[in-house]
Amino acid sequence: MKKDLHDAEAGRVEQLLLDIARIHHWSGLYAHRHPILAGRIDALRVSLSGEARREPSGMLLLGIARDRVLFRDRFFGGGHPLVSNFTEVLYRRHVATLGIAEDVTAGE
Repeated sequence: MKKDLHDAEAGRVEQLLLDIARIHHWSGLYAHRHPILAGRIDALRVSLSGEARREPSGMLLLGIARDRVLFRDRFFGGGHPLVSNFTEVLYRRHVATLGIAEDVTAGE
C-alpha cells in the first residue's frame, strides 16, 4: 500500500512539473494576459498550494539538476523536453532549489 501512495504522490509531482514547464513555455510565447494563459496560472497555483500543503513542512521543495528535478529520492522530467528546457533555464540562472509554500500567489 505504501508503494502505491508513493507512486500516486510521484505522479502528482510529475504532473505539476509538466504543468509548470508548460506555463513557463507559454509565458515566453504569449503576452501575460493572453487567453491561452487565462485561468491556467491560477489553476497551477492551486495545484502547487495543495501539493505544498501535503508536505509536513508546508513547503514543496524541488531540487534543480541540469535537465531534471529532484523530489525526495526521485528524479523527474529528464525525458520530457518541456521540463528539461525549464530546468535548464533555472540551472543557468544558478537556481538550485524551488521552494513552494502553501500560500504561493499567482505572481510568484
